[in-house]
Amino acid sequence: MSPHAEHCAGKKVASLRDIATACGVAISTVSLALRDDPRVTPATTAKIRAVAAQLGYDPLLNDAARRLLSRQKADVPVNNIIGLIFPRGYHQVNYFNTLASGIMDVLDSAGFALLTIRIPASTADTSRRDIPLIFRRGEVDGLLLFAEDGTEQFIAALRNTPGFGNRPVVNLIHPHADESSVYTDDALGAYQSTCHLIALGHRHIAHTMQQEYATTQEIAENISRRLRGVRRAMEEHNLNPEIYLHYLIMDYQWMIPQYLPSQNGTGMTLPVENRTSEHPFIQQLHKYPDLTAILAHNDAVAIQIWYLLHAVGIRVPQEISLIGFDDTDPMMNLMGANVLSSVSVPLYQVGQEAAILLLQQITEQHTTKAQCCLPTSFINRSSTARNMRVLHNLAK
Repeated sequence: MSPHAEHCAGKKVASLRDIATACGVAISTVSLALRDDPRVTPATTAKIRAVAAQLGYDPLLNDAARRLLSRQKADVPVNNIIGLIFPRGYHQVNYFNTLASGIMDVLDSAGFALLTIRIPASTADTSRRDIPLIFRRGEVDGLLLFAEDGTEQFIAALRNTPGFGNRPVVNLIHPHADESSVYTDDALGAYQSTCHLIALGHRHIAHTMQQEYATTQEIAENISRRLRGVRRAMEEHNLNPEIYLHYLIMDYQWMIPQYLPSQNGTGMTLPVENRTSEHPFIQQLHKYPDLTAILAHNDAVAIQIWYLLHAVGIRVPQEISLIGFDDTDPMMNLMGANVLSSVSVPLYQVGQEAAILLLQQITEQHTTKAQCCLPTSFINRSSTARNMRVLHNLAK
């Protein structure tokens, strides 16, 4: 018969006090041993665990009692569960995998579980009933989130949910003035990239933009940080950004490494066999005949641009220099080496720092909102070269 069945039948369930009495130790020592706390010697821990098993001790029942007592005392119980909000399909993208790895390594060592969730679809009018049940039951100690559409409404609804209330929230990558954030100095990476291109003789430089940036305030702020870095570099070199900085609009799917754009937008199979001079991206280039360098807003976009340029006979870097961002997706040559210049973003460290910050706010009950900015760095490989010509007659 299980301990739960014994409890229902009216039989006494083993407690921490029972184990402590049987082992001749303090109750606090039993509690620490059952949580594998290093302050208890391995021999004592082994003895306590053996006695606990012999007495049929059930940690689930003990945990339930702890939660009930905490609620009665108006305390916030710690359940060792962290919520994580990432975009759909994040597991397919190196960018998010790297972030998640940093998070999980910290949480694993601290004995916390990670719960990944999706913001409810009805974000326009998110209410408490849209909040996942595990939040409403008060089982999630804190939240890590990567901002996307609906974040503001979702967090507001969480704050109005008694089961979550004022529990800590830490934003990833996109800083948020009202919550703690761990983000990266994208302006620095963009500044270094632009200075590198200017030193190579490039003047007319394009930065890729996603149309959806205009509708998502948090992401718009993220890309604007980069543009501030680009503009700063140009101004320091006496180049007017209104004249020399151009913008190339990309579709959202270009952000995904597995997606490769075709002329009709449905994707294409590599290697590219046909010229795609009518592709919307190539058509955009016609507007900027003096363009000799492109700053892409991630590596996936840079790689896709590289293939499209190759398809219409434009060589990288001989005719157009190209720089990615994040340093998560390589452009491999025949020798197996990554040839894509990019900005290295410390995504793993962002995940680590965010998890550490959240755990501190949970376990030490810090209420002060913290902002942590980590540096980025430009990595020069083989996708940039000196500006030897002015681009003319695209895709003849």
